Amino acid sequence: MQGDQPMSLSGLSESALIGISRTMANEFKGLSIRLIDADTRSLQSGITTSDAVLEETAETEFVLRGAERYVPRLEQLALHEVAPSRRTLETARDSSNFAVTMTGPGTIDNIVLREIADPELAPNEVMVEVAAVGLNFRDIMAATSILPDELENDEAYWRNLGLEFAGTVRKVGDRVTNLKPGDRIMGMGKGYLRRFAKIRADLAMRVPDGIDLIEAATLPTAFLA
Repeated sequence: MQGDQPMSLSGLSESALIGISRTMANEFKGLSIRLIDADTRSLQSGITTSDAVLEETAETEFVLRGAERYVPRLEQLALHEVAPSRRTLETARDSSNFAVTMTGPGTIDNIVLREIADPELAPNEVMVEVAAVGLNFRDIMAATSILPDELENDEAYWRNLGLEFAGTVRKVGDRVTNLKPGDRIMGMGKGYLRRFAKIRADLAMRVPDGIDLIEAATLPTAFLA
């Protein structure tokens, strides 16, 4: 979409070439590869296209429209800057729990945010308020139906995104003695892309001092698995 208008698909056939070129640029560091998307007016002028090819610059991708030249930039937007038709998030109540899940696998457009009940704790479990979740390739595979998954019930991987997490303990089961509310922990499992989740106390690890929770969420699959 471009704003609220449908996006033209006229250049879709070139997407494979763009993908191959980006892969070559990543794999062969000795090559200088530039991607130039030029319209008829810029090609007729010649000067703008030549500049994009020959000038010394760190830019590797250009869009040429007549005499105008554009390069990709990623900027963070405040919520009030997003068009209302694309803004669907609501501020959660302090006590509410929610999870990121999917209506069905196959495309990330099926990802939704749903309010759910708080987890019921077994005696050996703790409830954690999740502060950060690591995004792993397994989540991408599950969401896009690449990951083999014979489960079609609530345990299906695409319904339970989020493999590793870090957060703060809020409640503990009756038999838990090694953790208490307020402790910072990290761990891994299934379905941690939610606000409140549970984990067995013996499978959780304390976050060391000097490491914030965002950093800690990247550690479990790399160092605990």
